[in-house]
Amino acid sequence: MPSATFNPRQRLSILTNSTLGHDVSAAFKASSESLTQARSNQYGETAAPPPSPIDFSFPSTPKEDRRGSESN
Repeated sequence: MPSATFNPRQRLSILTNSTLGHDVSAAFKASSESLTQARSNQYGETAAPPPSPIDFSFPSTPKEDRRGSESN
């Protein structure tokens, strides 16, 4: 089998395949441009949600609640 034939298991190398080096370079340039555009989009702060209408101030245990009512 001559060495000039295509070997599908041949290891890809930027040094031996000039188009691969160009493709890799183009891919890096394209990805860096998209990252730059994504980083340039600044997002403003979001407003805090309104306070909850539910009152969460209740005694931690029923025993504390009973003790408090006995002292009155």
